[in-house]
Amino acid sequence: MELDTRLELLLSSGTISEEVVETVRKVIQRMNHHWKIPLTEENGSRLITHLSVALMRLKRHENIRAMEPGTYEEFKNTPVFPKAQEIADDIIAFTGIEIPESEREYLNANVCLILEDE
Repeated sequence: MELDTRLELLLSSGTISEEVVETVRKVIQRMNHHWKIPLTEENGSRLITHLSVALMRLKRHENIRAMEPGTYEEFKNTPVFPKAQEIADDIIAFTGIEIPESEREYLNANVCLILEDE
């Protein structure tokens, strides 16, 4: 399955809106062109699924439980964390959407996983 197919499935199931699909497509392009990280189903499915669902949660004013502190600390201690945080901050700024800390942690973690796989 390709990332665009994943987005279309999330859209057709009513999980996300067309607005979210367009935002996430722009993030995929940003990752590829600005950060030189081409997202594929293999490396980007977690990030794209999380970001899509997170944006819908935010539209509905729903919250997500914060990541377990020990788990997040493990990510923070990886060599790729500073770059992952920079990329996640860029994604947030690029979308122009206020994202709470709990969602930021998951976003940081998902970007870490992509960078670790490079």
